[in-house]
Amino acid sequence: MAAIARRRGWRLEAPSNLVTLTLSSCKNLSVYLEECEEMVPSNNQGEGDIQLPRLREVLIQYCPKLKEVPHYIVFSPTLKKLEMNDCPELGGSQPRLPPLLEYLELSGDVGVFSKSLPLVGPNLKSVRILFSPHSSLPKGFNQLTSIQSLGLYRCETLDFEREELKHLTMLQHLRIDYCRILRVRFGEGKDWRSTLSHVPKIIIDNNDITRSRN
Repeated sequence: MAAIARRRGWRLEAPSNLVTLTLSSCKNLSVYLEECEEMVPSNNQGEGDIQLPRLREVLIQYCPKLKEVPHYIVFSPTLKKLEMNDCPELGGSQPRLPPLLEYLELSGDVGVFSKSLPLVGPNLKSVRILFSPHSSLPKGFNQLTSIQSLGLYRCETLDFEREELKHLTMLQHLRIDYCRILRVRFGEGKDWRSTLSHVPKIIIDNNDITRSRN
C-alpha cells in the first residue's frame, strides 16, 4: 500500500501497513510530521517510538519548502530504496541511513543530503547522483565501500580526481553521463592501471571505455 502526497497537501492510507511512500510536488509543505504522527501507532513517547514496519521504498521530490522529514520515514530500519529529488531546504540531524538500504538516489539539490551523507550500512549496493549543483561529492562519500554500482548523471559542475573512488573496492559498474568536467578526467585513453583497475565495467557518455585500460 502506498501513501501519496501531491500539490495541495498529502494523505495517508493505513500507515502501519505502508510499503511505499511518495511525497511529491508539495510546494508549500515545510514539515511533514504532526498529522502523520497522529495516524501512526506509537507508545506516545515521541517520534522515536513510531514504527512503519513494512516500509520498503520512499520517494520525496519537488518539495521546495520542505525542511524536515521524520526519522521514522527516512531512516526506517526496513527501508531498502530511498530517492530524493529537488528539496533544497531539507535539513535536520542525520544519524545513519537504514541498515537494509540497498539503493540511494539523490537528484538536484536535496539540502543537507547533497552536502553530507549520513552513516551507511553494509547493504547499500547502488548509488545514483543526478543534476548535482555542487562541485564536489558529498562529505562522507568515502564510507560507501559496499556499493557495486555508481551512476553520475548531468552533474555539470562536479569535479573530483579518480583517486577519490579507489576506496570502492567492490564496485562493478561505473557510469558517468553528461558530466562535462568528469568526461575529461575519466575519459577514454586515461591511465587506469593505478586507479579503478578492479572495476570491470566503466561507461562514459554511453561509451564502454573498459578496454582502454588494457
